[in-house]
Amino acid sequence: SIYLDKKLETLLLHITKYRSREGWTHANMLSLCHVKADSPERNLILHYAVKGEIEELGADATPELRSIHERLTRINDLIHMGEDRGAAAVVAMIKEDKMICREHLPSWSLKKPSVLKILLPQMPLGALLRNLSNLTKNGALGPLSDEEQTVVDKFGNVEALKRSLLHPIQIMVASTMYKSGPNYSQRVVRALDKAFYDSFANVKPTGKRHVLCYDVSTSMSWGGGMCNCPTLTPRVMSAALGMVTLRTEPKCHTMAFSDTFVPLGLSPDDSLEATITKVSGLAF
Repeated sequence: SIYLDKKLETLLLHITKYRSREGWTHANMLSLCHVKADSPERNLILHYAVKGEIEELGADATPELRSIHERLTRINDLIHMGEDRGAAAVVAMIKEDKMICREHLPSWSLKKPSVLKILLPQMPLGALLRNLSNLTKNGALGPLSDEEQTVVDKFGNVEALKRSLLHPIQIMVASTMYKSGPNYSQRVVRALDKAFYDSFANVKPTGKRHVLCYDVSTSMSWGGGMCNCPTLTPRVMSAALGMVTLRTEPKCHTMAFSDTFVPLGLSPDDSLEATITKVSGLAF
């Protein structure tokens, strides 16, 4: 089990970072698994997971146990830190312990520019994608700032993009939502556009034959609200989804439900804008 097989530092990170998922907590899981710790250090971490409290150490505690106790205490203090302590205290703790990540921080601190800026260099691409609007809204991504350049560099790193396993649709949706907000960065938008095309390499082809049939009716461009994004229409989403298949599968043919069932002639080389144009100009 992850509770017995993980290294102590990894277990400590998982217990404190992923405190619950889909309504399940570590306490729920441990009550079902009946895990018995194989060391005092592991027992200290699992006790915290179940009880939410940190056991006191005896005089005979080993240096390793004291180290785990100190780190767990620091992270727990940060999780429950009040706003009266201020953003500077949060920043100091992040600098002190490289294990500390966004999930450990109290919610009030995630609106403070100084906290967001220090988190940015180590933020995984997926988390960065989800938090672009929050970073901009709270003043952490100023025009021509070092932080803006960090974001541009992160999304421009092709190898990091491959490791992230981000899907093109995730990037397209996040980019559309980001552009729908105020004060967005044009440089970040361009980096996201490039990342969208680079991320097609993350999709594994099936090698099967595909016939893609598009609804080209006018209603596809009405309204929005796809993926909770007010400006994302069914037209754009269908075009993007088709692009994923066209660019990853070697055998594809495209058709359209126009006034008759007609060949559409989309190409893997078409950009998203060109694809949208082609599916928008047919009679229905």
